[in-house]
Amino acid sequence: MEAEVWRDPGELEEVKPLVGKTFAVSGPEGAINEVKLTLDQVEPYKEYTGDRQDIRRKPYALLFSGPLSPMLVNGLYKLVDDSAADDVGIMVFLRIYDQDEDSGRSLYEVVVN
Repeated sequence: MEAEVWRDPGELEEVKPLVGKTFAVSGPEGAINEVKLTLDQVEPYKEYTGDRQDIRRKPYALLFSGPLSPMLVNGLYKLVDDSAADDVGIMVFLRIYDQDEDSGRSLYEVVVN
């Protein structure tokens, strides 16, 4: 079995330049070829109150969009930048938070903390 290769997503400011990029998606069974997600927004996590001193970074949210079908279920996925020269990605818990029938897109959120 091949070892998973992934990196820490980094700080909010390090991730902001990735907005607009497309990511290939891999689940537990491997690549999900029909699904590419676009990183639409990176923003501070709204539910963080700032009262914890023991965290290593302030939480932030990555907001992605993808096709309505197939819809990804909430779970762990590896996301790899389509333009990257290697297969190194980030392992994230992706959750669906909306389906926009007008745009034909499913909307997903990842919280990084």
